[in-house]
Amino acid sequence: MNNVLESFVLLDDNLIEHLCVKNSLSASYLYNNDNSQLNLEKINDELEEYYLSALDDNYNLAKNNLCIQGCVNIDNIDSLYGKDNNFQRIALDDTVIGVALNGYSLVSKHNFTKSIGEITLDNNSASIMYNIDFPTGALADKLFLSINLYVKEAKTKSNVYATIDGTVLGTIYNATINLEGTGSIFPISIVSEKEEPLWYIDLNYDDLNDAFCQNNLCLNINSSHDDFDKIGSKDITPDNKAMWKEILAGFFSQILVSLSDGEKNEIFKENIYEEGSIGLFLQYILENFGIDKPILDNPIRLNKKILLGIDNIMK
Repeated sequence: MNNVLESFVLLDDNLIEHLCVKNSLSASYLYNNDNSQLNLEKINDELEEYYLSALDDNYNLAKNNLCIQGCVNIDNIDSLYGKDNNFQRIALDDTVIGVALNGYSLVSKHNFTKSIGEITLDNNSASIMYNIDFPTGALADKLFLSINLYVKEAKTKSNVYATIDGTVLGTIYNATINLEGTGSIFPISIVSEKEEPLWYIDLNYDDLNDAFCQNNLCLNINSSHDDFDKIGSKDITPDNKAMWKEILAGFFSQILVSLSDGEKNEIFKENIYEEGSIGLFLQYILENFGIDKPILDNPIRLNKKILLGIDNIMK
């Protein structure tokens, strides 16, 4: 079956580019029986990556639904049917091409496929609107979206072109929505790596004045680990609070222990780190947890002090 499908002419990068696909996204949730708008901040134009954030203090991904609205525009549709000599046709003239929205959240294991429209040779452009509502608890961490073309109805059969209903012709759009925004106290990433521990940290910074962000420093939570269900998500609840305390204590301790002797001396100086830097964040930890130089130089005392500090914060 796979060999037969692979013999069909399918979408290639040049044809996808020629379709001039543009997709707009917006987000909202239901609050007091009214739709309340959420903010989608694009952080990467090339990869279509967004951060979701609330415009008020009422939204919580674990307690509210999420509605994604969109509109996809497709031009030069006739090129799909071989009417542009620069591109090889992928569908016969009487084939109805369906447009489907696919999505999944790796952490919550929620996935869906929804037909949102169709295109034919009768119109050379299409504007298709769609609306997807996710119930409370359906999503976590990231939502991956894609828009695919498929054979919806083929009246004429062929051995060269895809004419089997449901055959996927290709993906014309991809997007990633970071559902838990940029507002975390520290950078956390949900990963899926079967051979890795439940959590671990990545340290990729060169200087303590480097930005405090996932690219430079990150706490990774492994959703493929057997104990991940005891954590569930980035949200701290009464059920997972004890485990989060241990993870955060280990996270802070490992960062501070990894400092060089020079950095340990420097970090107690005032006004040397820029706003939003790793150094400024670590100074906040030292000050609020009551950590001085002798404690910083003693890993056992350091870990105990951090555990006590986290206990006070997370009572």
